[in-house]
Amino acid sequence: MEAIATLVAARLSQPELSVNGMHNGTHLSEGDRALGRSEGQFQGQFHQSEAGILPAGESAFAPPFSEERIASVPLVATAALELQPLPLHAQIQQFAERAIAQGYRSVKILPLFLLAGVHVAEDIPAEVAIAQRQLGQRIELKQCTYVGFYSQIQHLIVNAFEVPDQIPVNATKILVAHGSRRSQGNDTVEAIAQDIGAVTAYWSLAPSLEDRVLALSNMGYRDIAVLPYFLFAGGITDAIAQKVEQLSDQFPKIHFYLAQPLGARPAFADQIAALLQSDDASLRLHCEAIPHGR
Repeated sequence: MEAIATLVAARLSQPELSVNGMHNGTHLSEGDRALGRSEGQFQGQFHQSEAGILPAGESAFAPPFSEERIASVPLVATAALELQPLPLHAQIQQFAERAIAQGYRSVKILPLFLLAGVHVAEDIPAEVAIAQRQLGQRIELKQCTYVGFYSQIQHLIVNAFEVPDQIPVNATKILVAHGSRRSQGNDTVEAIAQDIGAVTAYWSLAPSLEDRVLALSNMGYRDIAVLPYFLFAGGITDAIAQKVEQLSDQFPKIHFYLAQPLGARPAFADQIAALLQSDDASLRLHCEAIPHGR
């Protein structure tokens, strides 16, 4: 998580960021939450008065402004919703205090999640609201739409799957996501699966990975590529890898190919930086200020 914050800060410290290629996007991830590109040039849209934090099972904030630029590298950090000594609101407050001390006026919080589940819709907003109440009017917190909402990020992840020397072109694809019980919470995954010619499976819902493999085996498929729809490696992706090993023993006639999650790649940092800086309203982050008394 810290690696992605370092990469984003480095991108944002450049006066101009030039990114060419596929459009991509950031999120608090499912399991180990975390957070952002677009074709073209991006200059200074990320206001110098803003700092950034990236929460995933954690969240993310972006960079800030002071009367004079105190540092050439923007203030960017990561935070986590789970498995941290401090609750998320306390992590946000600590970061905000650093931002205030350096002259920043607002903090953007970008959830590094791919799906709009309970963490994104309820848990993170509640933590951000607590932090804003504690901080009062000294600094403004702005919560942005989760990173998986942006088509730039969706495309980046899908393109990372397309590695010819790892996955045969004729392999049947299973896109495995965490899964959400919220209404329409899995629509994005279903749409992406349709676009890439894959079927879906969910870690926390039906159909499971084993359900899908059994059905495909009965249909005679012998090459199956398992594509984890997660930003970063973590407990769930490890469990998926273990499940694939078990399925390999259970279905010896099937050749399995396991793709890796996106991870802290420079291209991902480029996309987050581009979302923060873009002058194009259709490509930049959608953020909402949190009322002080909320």
